Amino acid sequence: MTTQFGVRPWIGNPKFQPQRSLLPKKPPDLMAAALQAAIDAPKPTSIEVIDRRGEMRAIAEEVAAKHGLTSWRELRSHRRNPRLCAAKREAWWRCRNETDHSYPAIGRFFGFDHTTILAAVRKYEAAMTATGSEP
Repeated sequence: MTTQFGVRPWIGNPKFQPQRSLLPKKPPDLMAAALQAAIDAPKPTSIEVIDRRGEMRAIAEEVAAKHGLTSWRELRSHRRNPRLCAAKREAWWRCRNETDHSYPAIGRFFGFDHTTILAAVRKYEAAMTATGSEP
């Protein structure tokens, strides 16, 4: 952009400097204290943030014990052996139906995409209707 005063007249020209903010500035000691408090605060793990009430973890522990897994964290594994897949499907179905968590929240808790959770829940429900059983 070229004007009669040059290419970019606002650079270095005091007339074109942006106006200072009209908001009052906070004293720097308050900002530093707030920043230090945020740094020093204990940070929850990502699983604690997603499952604050511990509902999904309790369900995962029950399902892991029922299916003979060593830990509920095995349900976060991406292995595909049939025993583990059946346990995952049951845990995900129970998390969806017994809690108010969404598919994305369940997926984040277990380390899977929400579409994987959705497909597994549908498969579990189809198997239940085919056998005529209820959990």
